[in-house]
Amino acid sequence: MLVAHAFFEAGEYEVSLRLLSDLAPSDRHSSEASYWRARLLRKLATAAYLRLYQADSNSYRLHQLMADLDAAKGTTEKP
Repeated sequence: MLVAHAFFEAGEYEVSLRLLSDLAPSDRHSSEASYWRARLLRKLATAAYLRLYQADSNSYRLHQLMADLDAAKGTTEKP
């Protein structure tokens, strides 16, 4: 867990996630592992959104994704 945390702090999110996946089953499902997994997945998702935006900021797929995110957060405008 400490090594996974160190890789997280170093910005090596995929390595850290792989380390968490390789933990013993009892540790893999601990609250600490779940916490770090959630933080890692959020960082990886943010990086993926940024790459999508940089590739084509006017992409309809990006607009669909942003609408889905707004809907998930409950921030869509009601007509």
